[in-house]
Amino acid sequence: MQFLQEGKTMAPLIFLFMGVFYLLPSCSGKALCEDVGHMKTFSEIKEEIAGYQDVAKAIIDLAVCGKAQNRSYERLALLVDTVGPRLSGSKNLEKAIQIMYQNLINDGLENVHLEPVKVPHWERGQESAVMLEPRNHSMAILGLGSSIGTPPEGITAEVLVVSSFDELHRRASEAKGKIVVYNQPYKDYGETAQYRVQGAVEAAKVGAVASLIRSVASFSIYSPHTGIQFYQDGVPQIPTACITVEDAEMMARMASRGTKIVIQLKMEAKNYPDTESFNTVAEITGSKYPEQHIKYESCWERKNQNKGKTTRETTTEAKENKKKIECVDLHSVSIILSLDADDAFHPKFIGIIEPLRRTKSFIVDHHTILLLLRTLYSLFCSSSVCTDLSRPF
Repeated sequence: MQFLQEGKTMAPLIFLFMGVFYLLPSCSGKALCEDVGHMKTFSEIKEEIAGYQDVAKAIIDLAVCGKAQNRSYERLALLVDTVGPRLSGSKNLEKAIQIMYQNLINDGLENVHLEPVKVPHWERGQESAVMLEPRNHSMAILGLGSSIGTPPEGITAEVLVVSSFDELHRRASEAKGKIVVYNQPYKDYGETAQYRVQGAVEAAKVGAVASLIRSVASFSIYSPHTGIQFYQDGVPQIPTACITVEDAEMMARMASRGTKIVIQLKMEAKNYPDTESFNTVAEITGSKYPEQHIKYESCWERKNQNKGKTTRETTTEAKENKKKIECVDLHSVSIILSLDADDAFHPKFIGIIEPLRRTKSFIVDHHTILLLLRTLYSLFCSSSVCTDLSRPF
């Protein structure tokens, strides 16, 4: 899983913070569950995981070359073709939730139900970015999640191209009244995505009127890649969007020659009050420890304009395949389809508060034991990454 880092010490703190919730034991008001016993050592956990290698292989074989071959993709394709993009707070998302809710019931999972939850509601609207100087060029853009919009007439301003926050700060005197374009090199997702997450804030601090971020991608086919961004209290909010790698590099070349670049940016993006949606919950009851739950969360939301064919939405298929294998499932599995699962590891404001709010609510409402490490063998065994479960992590 890829996640954002803020400094060298943030990632461990985030995992510790998440771990408090994921490893919190609760037994419907009882003392610590008798079945849990002592806290297992890493070696014991590794040995236990390795013992499920045959079960994992059976599930993989069923999904990859058995009766379930291609079924995950076909069901996923049906969902995204029918529903389309599924932004938080959108009608498309609610339609997708109802479809998956019915699929879970049809697949024979237990205790399938919807649980109300407040979710952010942001709409992208129409948007465009046109280079006016040194030549006319319409650019492909996608507004970043939670960005504000421009005035109806748009923002027309000269561009300042930088390759890092350090360069932006060194050239702060040049940024006032300009559109900052970040042409940051791609290193890895965690390090590079900081420009998407906090690029608007850093640009606003030096007086920029908008920011455009080179898509966080190692490869591009002239396709912008968007995601969430965050504002900061006390810092002016400015419109922000992502552009393609190709356009960012082109403007960097122009700027290196001393060429003046002017862009007109128009964005109708708007934030609305949180709206009602649902987490979709289903269970597979364990045979030996039915009161102990392993929580598996998968996300719905796609911030891109495309349909977002993502394997995360084959979650129910993995569970169905698991049920079709004649093996003993010791622990109960709680399946939760929620929003913004990948933001659960973002060390920023709502990105961590919202998923943890949902996780905490699940713990309080269901008195579950969330055993994070055991998820590796109980659920990730539907993926080819677990063909050798005995190898070190």
